[in-house]
Amino acid sequence: MKTCEKDKTTFPPASDILEKKDDLCPVDWALKIADLASAESCGKCLMCREGSLQIRTILTDLVSGRGESDDLELIADLCSVINETASCDQIRDAVSLIELSLNSCREEWESHLRRKRCAALQCAAYVTIAVSPETCQGCGACVEVCPENALAGGEGLIHIIDSGKCTRCLACIDACSFEAIAKYGAVLPKVPAEPVPVGTFTVETGRRRRRRG
Repeated sequence: MKTCEKDKTTFPPASDILEKKDDLCPVDWALKIADLASAESCGKCLMCREGSLQIRTILTDLVSGRGESDDLELIADLCSVINETASCDQIRDAVSLIELSLNSCREEWESHLRRKRCAALQCAAYVTIAVSPETCQGCGACVEVCPENALAGGEGLIHIIDSGKCTRCLACIDACSFEAIAKYGAVLPKVPAEPVPVGTFTVETGRRRRRRG
């Protein structure tokens, strides 16, 4: 068996997938491996060069909401063919890890494909960033760091995020010292339709609470 002349790439350990950590997305994990394999390919082996590129393209679609019905079977077939025909140990190691992810975490892969959901909230296409109206103190720190001007709200107002503008860069989450901003999946918190004074929005009803006096 021939090996690639380039230095061998160190891929993430299989234990990452076997331990099934809550904050690890098995599909995104597989994509990172495919990215490494594609970037480090010497280009001499057809299956190493073209096979890794095809797998990477399919995985990119899966984490971006563009997956097609036969993608999982196609990835499995590509991994099998590469393992049998590739002349490079590096790509064989990569597809073995991708196969491990697919076989060990099939439910999560299916969820990305069929339900367009990422339980680990790592795939930006399946994540919504929202401000908790109960926690927001209207400090404005998130508004200042947003590169897309996706946040609205002045001092003392509960801030809101325009999902259409938000690119999920997470800068607002890092900037909020009150931990009022978070990633959400299918279930979103109730938020006001427009910035309202802090303490005037009732989450239970989704309505603004009237102030007395």
